[in-house]
Amino acid sequence: MDLLARRDHSPKEVRDKLAETFEPEEIEEAVAWATEKSWLPGDEDGLRALADRMSEAYHRRKKGARYINEKLRRRGLPEIQPPMELELEKALELVNNKFQRMFQGKPQGEFGLAERVKVQRFLLSRGFDPSVVRQVLQEVPRQCSNQRGWRCPSRRSLRLRRRHGFSMEVDE
Repeated sequence: MDLLARRDHSPKEVRDKLAETFEPEEIEEAVAWATEKSWLPGDEDGLRALADRMSEAYHRRKKGARYINEKLRRRGLPEIQPPMELELEKALELVNNKFQRMFQGKPQGEFGLAERVKVQRFLLSRGFDPSVVRQVLQEVPRQCSNQRGWRCPSRRSLRLRRRHGFSMEVDE
């Protein structure tokens, strides 16, 4: 009872947890009883709903689809297929938040191999698909410099420019 009260569990999770102390016959009897009482999802729709709730929690934590599907697989739940646009948006937001300082002051041509490797390693460790990582690596340098060739100013240089009345220079 205490195990089920903390959060939603799949039948596989309950079986695995109970296997530490109980016999297989007792485990199956307990899982059948909990499913009958609707404390555990018993059908495919219930498992899908539980997988959706768990995947939403991982989405809020900015985890990639591969990470989420691995966690769901370990819990005995069906995989999800999030839209590629959502994955790309999450990855870009993560990269912009994490590496904001690294991107400041770097025009598009100066986004080097070391920065690309850091971003790639970070996103792959968060469970993003390699195709999403490639798209992010193509998109990030474009965000650093805008269409007119302005450099991304650092916060300090912006403060100094505002304080002293300087305007931004255009790269030649």
